[in-house]
Amino acid sequence: MKREGIENVEAYDEKYAIHYKCQEWMPELLALLKKDGKDEQHAAVFQYYKNV
Repeated sequence: MKREGIENVEAYDEKYAIHYKCQEWMPELLALLKKDGKDEQHAAVFQYYKNV
């Protein structure tokens, strides 16, 4: 999202959503990153998502 200049999850969903909206799968992504011990990626995704 950041690289493409997409400012919020609604804009992302408008451009890319096929079946699921970003707000529906973001908690799952965060849980998977945490479960896999990818703390740095989890923190980056969480921080970015929190600010959009």
